Amino acid sequence: MHLLLSLFLISYAATFLTPYPGAQPTAAGGAFCGIADNAYTNFYNPAGLAFQKDFDIVYENTPLFLDIRYWDFAGALPLNKNLSLGFFSSGMYSRWINRDMWGDSTTITFCEFGPGVAFGYKLHDFLGSGISIKYIQSSLSMKSPSYNSWTIGRSFAADIGLFVKYPFSFGKAGFGFAVQHIGPAMAYTASSPLSGVKDPLPITIRAGFSYSISAQEVYKTNQKEWFWKWLKEKWRLVIAYDISKVKEEQKFWHSFGLEIRPIPILALRFGYFSAPEPDDYAGRKGWVKGLGIDLKFIRLDISDDSAFFWSNPNRTRFSFSLNIGEPIFPRKGILGK
Repeated sequence: MHLLLSLFLISYAATFLTPYPGAQPTAAGGAFCGIADNAYTNFYNPAGLAFQKDFDIVYENTPLFLDIRYWDFAGALPLNKNLSLGFFSSGMYSRWINRDMWGDSTTITFCEFGPGVAFGYKLHDFLGSGISIKYIQSSLSMKSPSYNSWTIGRSFAADIGLFVKYPFSFGKAGFGFAVQHIGPAMAYTASSPLSGVKDPLPITIRAGFSYSISAQEVYKTNQKEWFWKWLKEKWRLVIAYDISKVKEEQKFWHSFGLEIRPIPILALRFGYFSAPEPDDYAGRKGWVKGLGIDLKFIRLDISDDSAFFWSNPNRTRFSFSLNIGEPIFPRKGILGK
């Protein structure tokens, strides 16, 4: 994948593992490791699955840059009060035609994807652990009337994480830590032009903190009706910070996020993202923003995260989510106690 790696200005394989998944997390600058409150926790910290109460599914398909599309989907399924199952996949796809001065054309097709499963287990009322396993494949083909070349690389990887969700008198604090994409270097097929080349995976260390306070925690009401309980839990303020480092990068990435809900069904999000590079040519930093519409069972999230990608000055992302909780989904999970 060296042609693609040069486009990304990075030195590792499986580039689809590095963009921040989801319009909700990216609208908060990518600070989600310490929030981890829906199915997107599969991509940021598998330990967040331990605290999932509802069956949640998320999906996103968005242009990235250089005619490359990025997509992801994930699900969180509580099995009982301590154990949850996660499933996920993400990837990139692009196909374009390059014509030379003699009229010949070369069709270039690029595809990366990584499906996986995850488990989150609650070790204590306040402490959860998680692990995920994923298969990774990357392919690049170039076809013309006189030339036909293809390359396929494969690998496996694992994520491990811890998550603390601690309630205070006013609000909750979240602490997350994860090591991601642990696995052998990408190995290419024997018949490919890159046979024998080894490209490392982007092993990443991520830590995050969040503080949230909701109307339910301010007014301390013992609300039993699911609808009013949901409204009071969603009417909230969230502040988050993440720090992360890819093994091959020299500096840390920083993410700051803020979510304000003037009404329970409307979330306004703001964030700041900073990923400096030694020469600042590929450095990315700046403000991001977005909003979310939460109708209990359906969520729509929108973000403008142009600061994440120096080559694409105008970018809007959309994520769609389906959440099946009370009164439909059993509160103790599909397996009960």
